[in-house]
Formats: sequence, C-alpha cells, structure tokens
Amino acid sequence: MSVKKTMDKTLTALESAGKKTVSVYEFVKGMSVKNKASFDLSVKSDKSVIPVWRYGFGYTKEIKVFPIVLYALAAILAVGTAMMIGKNTDK
Repeated sequence: MSVKKTMDKTLTALESAGKKTVSVYEFVKGMSVKNKASFDLSVKSDKSVIPVWRYGFGYTKEIKVFPIVLYALAAILAVGTAMMIGKNTDK
C-alpha cells in the first residue's frame, strides 16, 4: 500500500469523523422539549347543572435542550477542576 493511499484513507476517515461530530452538534442544538397544558376552572352549585363561573386557558412552552447541556458540561468541568486543584494542594 502506498503512502498516498494511506493518506487518502486517513483524510477520508477524518472528514467522516468531522461530519459525524457536526451532525451530533446540530442534533443536540435542534432538540427541544415541548410542554402543553390546558386548564379548566369552574365553580358549580349543587342546585344547578350549569357552572356559576367558568374559566379555561391553555399554554404551550418549548424549552431548548442545548443550553442545559452546555451548563451541565460547564458544571462538570468546574467541579473536576476544583477537585484536581484540591488534590494537588494537599501534598
């Protein structure tokens, strides 16, 4: 096998690994959690079938997952760094 073929295979492997990393990043960046709820509040009387007062509302909320992942990674990095600094100062 020549050096050129080896370099071509290596570059192809690196390019595909880079594409996979970008696709994972785009996948995590596009993730979100949606929350839908509807509420129906009413006041009823024992003598009446129709509610005396009624109010209903609903909401939809969407939360992006990417900032939560970043904050979690930053917290893990901070705790790991603090533990390493604490371990080095005990000597």
